[in-house]
Amino acid sequence: MPPITLQELIALALPAETRVLAGHSALDRAVTWVIAAPAADVTARAVPGDFAFLLPPYSSGWSSQIAQLPRAGVAGVAVIGTPSPAVIDAAEQAGLPLLALPESVDVLSGRLGETGVQLVLASQLPGRARVLEFDGQTFRVASVSDRLMISTLQRMYRHFYFRLCDIVDSAMLVESGAIDYDDLKSSAQAAGIWEGVATYLVLVSDYVHRFRGTGLRLPALVKDSAQFDGTVMHFGGGFLRVPILPQSIALYRSQFTGLLRRRELQSSARLGLLPALATAAAIGYKITGSDKGIW
Repeated sequence: MPPITLQELIALALPAETRVLAGHSALDRAVTWVIAAPAADVTARAVPGDFAFLLPPYSSGWSSQIAQLPRAGVAGVAVIGTPSPAVIDAAEQAGLPLLALPESVDVLSGRLGETGVQLVLASQLPGRARVLEFDGQTFRVASVSDRLMISTLQRMYRHFYFRLCDIVDSAMLVESGAIDYDDLKSSAQAAGIWEGVATYLVLVSDYVHRFRGTGLRLPALVKDSAQFDGTVMHFGGGFLRVPILPQSIALYRSQFTGLLRRRELQSSARLGLLPALATAAAIGYKITGSDKGIW
């Protein structure tokens, strides 16, 4: 399945009021990832194939950065509200698709970034899927690595709680010997969530250990990368909970800091959307008491 195009992303993920202000002829460009970044920082964070939601403020001299984005391989950008004529002209001259989102849109709380990422991930899943047979019927199923990464995104970065079926399914994958840990690590590192995947597997193993006396046989590369273990999990509201404070935010912070320290800009740009601001989760949790998610 080919990568999703910018035109498809506009149609499927963005508000109907979105306007294309420049770069109309380049809307067939492939989008390989979606990031949210301050306008002043996007040239440092974006990598080839990225579509970038540019967050305010927009400085008066920002138009001078426009020409750098196509040279970096950026597929397109979106701003909130109507940019200055200088910005529109610069984007048109550079052949860069420039989208204007309605001013009422909040890129983060409106989850536009999340929707874009899900579309991009979904477009990549079929190429890695495998065909399995059940009761004489064949089905295309996401690869083992992709299944674990999807579970990690849901449980470790969004909802912060586990369902029993998550634990059983992941434990069965481990015990069946179906996991290629080198592929899992490579894929998760490319998405910027390897430490989260490793922590997820350790939490599953520790929960299994609690009930049968032995955990899962996880390789050292998983155990060494995990940021915390199952001792932090607790039951509440009908689910197994992973605390946002301090464990989940510490996981995000340690990953982001480590990626920047190693100058892994592509992974840090991707992780930066998961949430864009970890402090938002802490504040939201303090005010509302909700740990339903922060992206």
